Amino acid sequence: MILTNFVLLASGWYLIFQKKLIALAVFLIVIKYAILGIIIYRAVRDSWVEPVWFAMGISSFVATVLVYTQRRHGV
Repeated sequence: MILTNFVLLASGWYLIFQKKLIALAVFLIVIKYAILGIIIYRAVRDSWVEPVWFAMGISSFVATVLVYTQRRHGV
């Protein structure tokens, strides 16, 4: 699944930077995030994943990326 996401993302960004077939590039990006949304929905829906803790984990990851970016690039 990770390899599929990477291939779709790489091909989508390649098409965007080439400024060719922009509709196809947008379609690939939208499909990638739709699949990711379905996976997250199904994971949270299962009984072994607590939605509150899952959301806190994702939030802490996003906060970590923001802090790292700020420190690394001085933004």
